[in-house]
Amino acid sequence: MVFAQEDKAGAYSYWEGFYGNLVIIEHDFPEFGESLYTLYAHLSVIGVAEGDLVKTGQKIGEVGWTGRAIGSHLHFEVRLGGLGYSDTRNPELWLKPLEDENGAIVARIVNQNGAVRRVTLNVDSVGDGQSALKWVASLEAYAPETDPVGVDNAWQESHAIGDLPAGSYRLSFTYAGGYWERFVDVHPQKVTVVNFLIEE
Repeated sequence: MVFAQEDKAGAYSYWEGFYGNLVIIEHDFPEFGESLYTLYAHLSVIGVAEGDLVKTGQKIGEVGWTGRAIGSHLHFEVRLGGLGYSDTRNPELWLKPLEDENGAIVARIVNQNGAVRRVTLNVDSVGDGQSALKWVASLEAYAPETDPVGVDNAWQESHAIGDLPAGSYRLSFTYAGGYWERFVDVHPQKVTVVNFLIEE
């Protein structure tokens, strides 16, 4: 445990008092080659102290709305390599290990200059034939060219979804009057990487 108190000074965000009661855990994964931290913010009660060793399943606090929260919830973040705000990664791919038969998709949607396009990416599972589609999710983009939070160092993704059952999926979106789609396969315990290039 590297931090377990109210973040009054805003040491871990751009704003004073933003996280309220905050717990930060440093995880022991030497195979990553860099530090991995998880942050739990807006807690009503902190149940651990700095320096404590915690175990999977241990209660570390209670959900709340301290700091700049507008309702009771748990604000969860993953930071890789350091504790700066720009070290934050999209937690979707870190919430839990992929199940035996599940995988994940990361997508990058950019123009010819490499600028990320902020579009809503629709994910549908494909049944028997491409006409048998079932909506899975609509993913909002994050824009690494203006806000580095969330981007994996290798993938540089703009969208991510984890824990998908293995199978076929359609990814689609509209942008500036155009429509794009791609059919992809998700494999057990693998991440499928998809790149879209929009000519503008």
